[in-house]
Amino acid sequence: MKRNIKLKLSLMLSLFIAILTSCVNEDEHKDAQVHKGEEVAVKLVVSLGSSPQTRATESTEADAVGNEYKIFQEDFQVLLYNADGSYRTQVVITQCKRSAYNQYVLEGKFFTFRDTDKDKLFKMVVIANAEQGSAKIVPRDWQANLSEAHLYKQLKFSYDNGEMFTVDILKDNADNPERIPMWGSKTTPITDGATYHITLIRALAKITVHVAPSIASQSRITNVTMQQSSTSGMLTPKNAANHSESYTINQANGADELNIPSDVAYSPTNLPFASYLKDGKKYFCLYIPEQVAHEANSGQGARMVITIDGENYPVEITHPILRNNWYSYVVQSVTPRHASIEVKYQVAEWEERDPCDIFYN
Repeated sequence: MKRNIKLKLSLMLSLFIAILTSCVNEDEHKDAQVHKGEEVAVKLVVSLGSSPQTRATESTEADAVGNEYKIFQEDFQVLLYNADGSYRTQVVITQCKRSAYNQYVLEGKFFTFRDTDKDKLFKMVVIANAEQGSAKIVPRDWQANLSEAHLYKQLKFSYDNGEMFTVDILKDNADNPERIPMWGSKTTPITDGATYHITLIRALAKITVHVAPSIASQSRITNVTMQQSSTSGMLTPKNAANHSESYTINQANGADELNIPSDVAYSPTNLPFASYLKDGKKYFCLYIPEQVAHEANSGQGARMVITIDGENYPVEITHPILRNNWYSYVVQSVTPRHASIEVKYQVAEWEERDPCDIFYN
């Protein structure tokens, strides 16, 4: 009799464990269904410069030289962040096509979205041209669980090949591997099959110098150099993680957004400009990371030396050199040796061509 009771108790206990296990498995299954990732496919249209609808001056393909508008298809990273800046996932790029001289269309997908995510805001971050070429960041794991702000603090790129960088950027051939690092972002709800437009911001500035047509027959620039230039830069503006999307760096916010590495080194030698011909004019050109303004008291900061007809004319850069801006200096007049120099400048978006006039009087 006791044996039968023990047998019945054993059977009841086994049955209870089986029922409990079934309940647990069912709850886990339901939980897995709730958190199961869905594949989401999106299309990104990335471009350099604002859309024509928001621009007073639209760039044209005639403005482009060398690789300054080129985005390398194998050198893209697209990351997704939660609204609080925490890392969510990496978007896998499945296709990349160039649709215009300054625009690319990317197709990507990821598999971690859920029904509960459909009405939330997420931030897409695009990093381009940053892992190859001479102005590159150190190799890294893009899927590391870092916040957006923490990631940006680590994205320092080198510029220790400055003498050849501009020369290589200006080469207009299919085998030219040099590139300008870029960043862009956009905060938006994510919908499967949707298309999103993201503006990319170059991490470098462009500086050109040429003589005005009125004096081109009498005065000729033979050389331009930059002194005391920094040999590294940061991929993003200083407060990029605090903004909902890409934004322009200009005179108004430049003091707050200038982002130069804390351990930056400065070139002990003069950095030469490269030259190119366009529409019958000779331009001296330099692509360079952000630079602090020249300080007269300390003598620190960037400055140019322009050689005209064998004479050297120093030009102190009294304003910071900001990323994604084009500084076009035009020499309007030249007087004999030991002339004083008056510099007028105007900061413009890269795509605009407002000249900075230089008068030697």
